[in-house]
Amino acid sequence: MADNIPTLHCAKLFLTYPAKIAQYGATTDGKSMQGQTQDAMNFLMLLYGVKRMTSAASCVLPAKQSAIFEYVRDGRIDEARAIFHDKLGPPP
Repeated sequence: MADNIPTLHCAKLFLTYPAKIAQYGATTDGKSMQGQTQDAMNFLMLLYGVKRMTSAASCVLPAKQSAIFEYVRDGRIDEARAIFHDKLGPPP
């Protein structure tokens, strides 16, 4: 779509496969905004380039979810991982 519709300037894609997230981001020249909706995969998907998410966890622990998002954005991966595993991720 990004190559064939000249008036397309943005598309939302909600995917559950990390490799697809990275692939779409690389091939659409910024015209797609990859997103995801599964709380258990939030941290992993952020690492693969998700820019948006719809998250039930954000309704319960909004500050923690925001911190994960911001820490990944800022390259503070270990801090993001710690919050995810402590508060939001699936039990070990």
